[in-house]
Amino acid sequence: MKPPLGQHDVDLWVLDLDCIEPELLDRYLSFMSDEERAQEQRLRFPGGRERYRCTRALARTVLSYYTRCDPREWVFGANAHGKPYVCHPRGIAPRFNLSHSGRMVLCAVTCDAEVGVDVEQARELPKAVELARRFFAPTEAAAVRNAPLEQRSRVFLRFWTFKESYVKARGVGLLVPLDGFFFRLQDDIPPSIDFADLRSDNPDHWQFAELRYGKSYQMALAVRRPRSEPLHIRVRRTEPLAHITDPQRLLDTPLRRWHIQDAP
Repeated sequence: MKPPLGQHDVDLWVLDLDCIEPELLDRYLSFMSDEERAQEQRLRFPGGRERYRCTRALARTVLSYYTRCDPREWVFGANAHGKPYVCHPRGIAPRFNLSHSGRMVLCAVTCDAEVGVDVEQARELPKAVELARRFFAPTEAAAVRNAPLEQRSRVFLRFWTFKESYVKARGVGLLVPLDGFFFRLQDDIPPSIDFADLRSDNPDHWQFAELRYGKSYQMALAVRRPRSEPLHIRVRRTEPLAHITDPQRLLDTPLRRWHIQDAP
């Protein structure tokens, strides 16, 4: 029996590209629209076509998990700022957002709240301080600059994933300047957002969560829901059409920070 998707739930679906067998890739192709196939053919960077195809398969099979629709039925569009949405069938799909990095693809799903997710593979960023100074709010740039040298890349990616998750949840692209809002990422309090111009948004209308997945991936979730309400996160691993694990309910913690260690 499928666990229902409640008002305070966020389901996070994790796809490891290294687990996908070649025959599954052939089956995923049968789901794709002519437009999606054309977009795949335009990709030239190594692994790009495989990742694109798997991302489309993940979106389609995840949405079908919560509905009675065949994966082939979904028709997608994007708003003026690139955020995807369901064009058909209307009115039955949950809210969702996608992200990918390295060999991982994510899909975050909520019942009706706007959601954004971002994942970044851990890596060294020699220009982390310069990038933070250029794109981040002053307090965030200072946190990167003041971090020990060996931790600067990770501190940068922590802020980056949170900022990306918020921008993606808002769905208005570059209309939200990256230095116009800032995060507080302290060890003893949950992640929170604030704004240079308080008229731009209300920080109490947002919830955030941070996940580290194994040694290699940093993730952040943004959900438009009052900060005072509960936040229940369930993690599933899947290979679309082949395997879905039972949901792993993350234990409630006021810090809203988790580390899933039995992962790459």
